[in-house]
Amino acid sequence: AILRAISGKNIVVSTGTGSGKTECFLIPIFNYLMRQNEENNLYPGVRALIIYPMNALANDQIERLRELLKDYPEITYGSYTGQTKQKYSDAIIEFKRLNDQKEPPINELISREQMKKTPPNILLTNYAMLEYLMLRPADNVFFDGEYAGNWKYIVLDEAHVYNGSTGIEVSMLLRRLKAKLINNNDIRYILTSATLGGKDDNLEVAQFAQNLCDSKFDENDVIRAERIKIKPEHECSKLPVEFYNGVAALIDKEETESKIVEFIRKRKNIKGIKDLKELLYEIVLHDENYWKIRNYLETPKTIKKIAEFMNWSECEVQNFVTVASKCEKNEDRLFDARYH
Repeated sequence: AILRAISGKNIVVSTGTGSGKTECFLIPIFNYLMRQNEENNLYPGVRALIIYPMNALANDQIERLRELLKDYPEITYGSYTGQTKQKYSDAIIEFKRLNDQKEPPINELISREQMKKTPPNILLTNYAMLEYLMLRPADNVFFDGEYAGNWKYIVLDEAHVYNGSTGIEVSMLLRRLKAKLINNNDIRYILTSATLGGKDDNLEVAQFAQNLCDSKFDENDVIRAERIKIKPEHECSKLPVEFYNGVAALIDKEETESKIVEFIRKRKNIKGIKDLKELLYEIVLHDENYWKIRNYLETPKTIKKIAEFMNWSECEVQNFVTVASKCEKNEDRLFDARYH
């Protein structure tokens, strides 16, 4: 996704929750802004517009930008929604109330008057507010004038919501935006969604994106996820359930990692791995019980059903989950389970 975006393609990223969709647009945006900064071309003005269907999503993204850009004050950002205060004096009171009386970062614009005076490089809003911004003469600074000639990216998060009459409305809105940005001929579009069909629907998804944005997409511009299949590196053997009971007891007692590692080494002769999560990953990956349970959990099962299937007690199943969910190597988790 990142390579296609920075090569100048419009893209649709349709992958699952927590798979990195946000990074697929933030990294190209940061890359572009940092290059502009290196070339001394980074000054006020929108380079990236990120449109969210709900204010709550925009607020979450502002918190992420605050963390990611805390050491890069040259890149400015701001959220312009119905919740954004007009005056800085009101906005600073609200910001401190919500953030333990802390001052806002120097590169976060928190009021409408700030953003109108020096438009941020990254502007977050929703499509209803974008409509108002384009209608009100006082807000024309975002689209016309000395700060308006460097638009590069328009991002639509949760793009699947723009269907039916809402989709038609937003597509017309984007056409009007493009007409306003007449001096910005190289705008790229990035759409994200967790629910835009499967691989067989890529042509249809590309057509949907093309209709919505009035810009070229083809089926190769639709990015899907490919789940990496975990495989054991050598022959598996059956681990006694007492191993899981013992490790889970130490985890529940919040014992130090070194004590848990010491407990494991007395029972399993594995050399060279010092990190607890990696050590457990190596052990559990080669346990026949793990594969038996993993295959059984192709569909959700109750604890009782798993206990009967494994001939374990329900407590032993819980101990297995406690240990297996700790297994992690190179940021890959072995047993990403959830209780309900």
